[in-house]
Amino acid sequence: MENGGPQSPGFCIIPWIHMHLGADGSVFSCIEATSSGNPFGNIHQNSFLEIFNSDRIKELRLDMLAGNLPLQCKKCHMQESFGKVSRRVQNNNDFKDDLKLLETMKPDGALPELKLRYMDFRFSNICNLRCKMCMPQNSSSLFEDFEQIYGPQGLPKNIRLISDHPELFKMTLDQLQNVKIIYFAGGEPLLMEEHYQMLKELIRIGRNTEVHLAYNTNFTKLALGKHDVISLWEKFPKLSLYISLDGQGEQLSYLRKGAEWEEILKNREIVREKVPHAKFTVTPVLSAMNCLEMVKLYKTLVSKRFIEPENFQLYFLYEPTFFSVHILPEEIKQKAILEYEKLLKALRNILPEESATINSFSSAVNLLKAQDSTNLIPEFQKHIRLFDQAQETNFLEAFPELKSLLS
Repeated sequence: MENGGPQSPGFCIIPWIHMHLGADGSVFSCIEATSSGNPFGNIHQNSFLEIFNSDRIKELRLDMLAGNLPLQCKKCHMQESFGKVSRRVQNNNDFKDDLKLLETMKPDGALPELKLRYMDFRFSNICNLRCKMCMPQNSSSLFEDFEQIYGPQGLPKNIRLISDHPELFKMTLDQLQNVKIIYFAGGEPLLMEEHYQMLKELIRIGRNTEVHLAYNTNFTKLALGKHDVISLWEKFPKLSLYISLDGQGEQLSYLRKGAEWEEILKNREIVREKVPHAKFTVTPVLSAMNCLEMVKLYKTLVSKRFIEPENFQLYFLYEPTFFSVHILPEEIKQKAILEYEKLLKALRNILPEESATINSFSSAVNLLKAQDSTNLIPEFQKHIRLFDQAQETNFLEAFPELKSLLS
């Protein structure tokens, strides 16, 4: 088709080189597709290889090459509509050398062999924090909160995928010969035994200098029992740490129950001293709760040399919808927009337009202007009160500027 092929706006290299595996066994095309709530399969029913070449995956590949915009990819396309650099764009850039894999694809969309270039497997939901934006399938610590708020969850508190599917981990270790980038997330990846085994295997087979390790971590822990991540990271020259920080001080402790600001600052100094080559990016989840705090957080992180000025990358919260910035009244949105635009004016004198920081704040301005969902404020109020009761927190003490949202 005229608008088809790798240059089409719907194309993403990911279905040729990767499949996302959730802790509950669900398999998606990528992490961004999980919001569609429509997995391509589950390893409790089929093997990973069977899902990798299932009819729906083959259809996805063919759709992308035909120039269509797959439903599973709506989150990336939504972000791009706000001017944000999406994972689709990032992936196509990171793996442009792997476009040759398209030539091996069969006419029906199947691939002759499994060669994962990008790996993002969530082997468990083990986590030490109770983040209000998260779910029990991604955090074991949230299990009791959700049972108290919403009733029985229909899944175990601690999900450990490998105990049920040891063959999956063997396949994972085998694929370490092919992988270029491994994205560790969770749960909390630094609290997962499998993560440490994978790093040690990469060192054993001599690929530690080739593979790029990327983490989404709450950065509260740097060890698990006998495993010290610092001594392992020292052997990986390609290391990117994406730190989940949605606020500072009391606001961080509120949004990510169990997180301590000073503990995270201390860990930053340890890594600065022991693993100076690690690239740090802070990745806040922008929500209705912390919308007015982002500029202050950014300035604090830069002043403390936690990050370089260009390494601040916002994630936009879309679900649950009652926590998104779209629910905010216009006066709060306008206040945030003014703060963001003032910061952007200053940053454009020192940073390139394509930097993560400028792209994040400029696309956040577009996001704030995009939609009015103030009808969901009662839902916001309801869930804030439920979480405050379950977690013994106080929203207004952490965010006094948002008092009008609860009135």
